[in-house]
Amino acid sequence: MTPLCSNSSDELAIAPNAPRFLVVDDNEVDSLNCQCFLKQIFGANSNIDTAMNWENAVAAVEAQAHDVYIVDQNLGGHIRMTSGRLYASFAVSGTATR
Repeated sequence: MTPLCSNSSDELAIAPNAPRFLVVDDNEVDSLNCQCFLKQIFGANSNIDTAMNWENAVAAVEAQAHDVYIVDQNLGGHIRMTSGRLYASFAVSGTATR
């Protein structure tokens, strides 16, 4: 399967004060699609990092270098849905869990 987005030259320049994103997804195509959509919104040079597994995601969260976390809702038992809300079981001191 190929990503839905293409590398178009029509992308916007990076937005001032654009947030730093962490995309957590073990599916490479889904991760690339998410990155592509973020680049279309925030510009080609957006600050987007990725983690392809839970261990790398936890390490990235512990570094507290990101403003926005986009996490795959089906990431191997580490994500759960409760009362319509998605919770990630990050066990990180000082980091919100929802």
